[in-house]
Amino acid sequence: MSGTGVTHQQDVTVSIDDLVARYATYDDYLDSKVEKKDLFFLEDEDTARQLYELGFPGKGEHVRREEFDEKKRQIEQARHVIKPELTDLASTGCDLSRSPFLQCIAEREEGNRAGFDSTIIYLRAINEAGHEVSAYIDYADRLQKEEFKPYFERQAVFLPKPTDLSYYNWNTQTLRSTGSCNYEVIANNVDGILFRHKRDRRFINVDPLADSPGVGSSRTPLSSPEYLQCNIFDHNPRRQV
Repeated sequence: MSGTGVTHQQDVTVSIDDLVARYATYDDYLDSKVEKKDLFFLEDEDTARQLYELGFPGKGEHVRREEFDEKKRQIEQARHVIKPELTDLASTGCDLSRSPFLQCIAEREEGNRAGFDSTIIYLRAINEAGHEVSAYIDYADRLQKEEFKPYFERQAVFLPKPTDLSYYNWNTQTLRSTGSCNYEVIANNVDGILFRHKRDRRFINVDPLADSPGVGSSRTPLSSPEYLQCNIFDHNPRRQV
């Protein structure tokens, strides 16, 4: 009897470790369990996810949210023991006095690198080809993929790219939308373009006429000499309980 119990406990532990390694968040884990037939019968993705969170119907392994989050926390703690927290940010020691934009993103650099905050930057600017371009930019995503020291030292200008969340070239009338590691792009929406954060699944409404950009989000208009227009959308992705 006791031998069976030990084996079962070991299997559960391995399963949780595997799931935490495979999925970035508990909500991603729930999404993986929802199938087309669930949507056919329930006609609602959120309802299906809630049922799976409660353990219904029995489909393979089931891990509770608190178990998943605790295991994630333990892994993060172990990482910090092995690798100290980053203290040398790209903006450290840079003179940002001539650029309100650089000051603004420097204030948000640490939070976006750590994942505590999530910032979408809207920019309209003139690019190297002399074209007017604009984009909604996932700041955290660009921080992961680019070296920002040249921007903060003003050796290069931070500009929209075709790979950003939503990009438009006003001269060629080229429009592109690309999801990131943090956001899903909802382009065909009656309220205009929306961005859905993948962790807390909340929408960020970037319509300037909207009363609010959404729950846990704020909008800050900004004037900076490098750009024709700039707006900062700050989102707190920590899941609401």
